[in-house]
Amino acid sequence: MQQAIKCVSTMDCYADETKRQFQHTLGWMHQWACSRSYGLGSRIPWDPKYLIESLSDSTIYMAYYSIAHLLQGGNLEGSITGPLGIKPEQLTDAVFDYIFQDKPYPTGCGISEDNLAILRREFRFWYPVNLRVSGKDLIPNHLTFFIYNHVALFPEVPALHVLVMYALYLFCSLLVAMAHWNQGQRFPEP
Repeated sequence: MQQAIKCVSTMDCYADETKRQFQHTLGWMHQWACSRSYGLGSRIPWDPKYLIESLSDSTIYMAYYSIAHLLQGGNLEGSITGPLGIKPEQLTDAVFDYIFQDKPYPTGCGISEDNLAILRREFRFWYPVNLRVSGKDLIPNHLTFFIYNHVALFPEVPALHVLVMYALYLFCSLLVAMAHWNQGQRFPEP
């Protein structure tokens, strides 16, 4: 929890109210259950009758997206091997730990250290997340889980620089920007 509090303290939210909402949510979020027994989600490895809370499950997929093109080569169902020639069965926890958590090279994994270094570099290019745009209604759930999970799973990645903008403001700004664009004018400053 202290890592999440520190992360929020360094974020530029553009609005004091947004930061206060995060701080308030962090104050009670520790009471939220981390698992459940029904619905969609990933099974907890040590007790398959429980599922990982779906908000936890849905906030780290962008880490995988940072390397997916090298593993899947644009094929969404994974039926072909990507440009690095890495097979799904080779993607062990130790391999992902090397890529995402700067752990040592997993000898005997069957993947060259050069290829794993390419994946690690790609992840580091896209992380930390410099911008996260969302609606303020997601602060008390999805966005706070996003912070918790990222500081817990990627402790070696520098603090997130998350910027939360209100969806209505973005929508209105986009309409204004499109109107200016259509008139051949510059985009307005936010």
